[in-house]
Amino acid sequence: MEPPESLNAGELVLRRWEPTWAEQTAAAVRDSLPEPKPFLPWAHDEYDEYDADTSRAFITMSVSKWSEGTEFNYAILTTIDDLVCAIGLITRLGRGSWKSATGCARPMLAAAT
Repeated sequence: MEPPESLNAGELVLRRWEPTWAEQTAAAVRDSLPEPKPFLPWAHDEYDEYDADTSRAFITMSVSKWSEGTEFNYAILTTIDDLVCAIGLITRLGRGSWKSATGCARPMLAAAT
């Protein structure tokens, strides 16, 4: 069974990734890089150069994996479309997440999960 493409969680909305969010995603990752560094292998000093092309590659991979039924990655947005987190359901691993600096400041991830 495939998860829904969008879920309303009150103050938050989980949405399947859209390629048009590449710039917003790159900015959110750059702004929040210090928080995930101790926990996520992709978050390292060289990632300070994280750009829209890198975001676009992740989003393209997410769209492809969704179609294959192996990963279901969501952007977690406020009701005014500010990106605050990301979460993924990976069929072989379970759940994973990342929070932007904005998302870290509020208990948003808990509300979305």
